[in-house]
Formats: sequence, structure tokens, C-alpha cells
Amino acid sequence: KKLERAKRNVAKNKWLLENKTFAFLDIETTNLKGNIGEILCACVKPLNEEVKVFSASNSDKIVVKKLRDEILKYDYIVTWYGSGFDVPFIQTRLKMYAEIPITMFRHIDLYYTARSYLKLHSNRLDVVEESLFGTSSKTRLIGQIWGNAARGKKDALQYVIEHCIEDVNILER
Repeated sequence: KKLERAKRNVAKNKWLLENKTFAFLDIETTNLKGNIGEILCACVKPLNEEVKVFSASNSDKIVVKKLRDEILKYDYIVTWYGSGFDVPFIQTRLKMYAEIPITMFRHIDLYYTARSYLKLHSNRLDVVEESLFGTSSKTRLIGQIWGNAARGKKDALQYVIEHCIEDVNILER
């Protein structure tokens, strides 16, 4: 029975990957609380496609609306701790702007997958990547850069965008 169930699960997963759309999501913000912080940038990477970047060169309101519209294009959204941060942050910003929140979307949070199926010293994305692939390409979080990006410094914002792009690439990997 277990072998048959495993075979059915493999077939179901194969069917989902061939017939549904998946995108990987990450956001970078000026604060961890949605009523205080704003989105510096967000990246959405459709499976096997190029990353789409939404940056704070526009207003936070424009970014969050475009991000919502992009998320709703896919059958599944994949995040790292997105149910604890990214999704609630986006929802908070949408509600603050009296915009329609994201409803009825399928969300896969790989943080909880790793926590359930792996026994690592840490559940951070870079630790999981290093444990599974031997190395980590994740860029460091440097507070001063985030502060400068929040103040509109272009080189700092570019660093944050590159960090966000790498996160969705790691998620896909």
C-alpha cells in the first residue's frame, strides 16, 4: 500500500509540474512590520523563466498593487517563510491603501518543508542551500545598505534588488 501511495504521489507531482504554473516570491522591506515598513523591492520568478523585479523606484502603493496582480497570475506561489512574513506584509500594505487583498491563492512555504523533512542546525535559507548543494550563493544582509536603500541611494537599492533576485533563484533551485 505504501509503495502504491508513493507512486500515486510521484505521478500527482509530475502532473502538477506539467499542468500548473509556479512562481517563486521574495520581498525586501524597510521594516519587519507592515504598518511601518515599505517594500523596497519584490521579485517574482516564474518556474524556468526570468525574474520579474518590482522596485521602490515607484511608490510603495504602486509596487504592492503590481505585485498582487502578478501573484494572482500563477496557480502556486512558493516562498521561504512567506506565510510568516511576505504574504502578511503584502496583505497589510494592500489593506492600508484600501486595495483588494490577495485572496484564494495556493501557497507553498518551503521553510516549513525544510523544517519538517530536514534536521539542520538552522532553518535559514542559506543553511538549507549549503546543506543540499554544498555551497551557498546567498548575499549577506547588511543593515547599513538597507538603510541607505530606504533613503533612496541607488547603489544600495541595487544591492537589495540583487539580494532579492538571488533569493528567488535559490528557492527555485
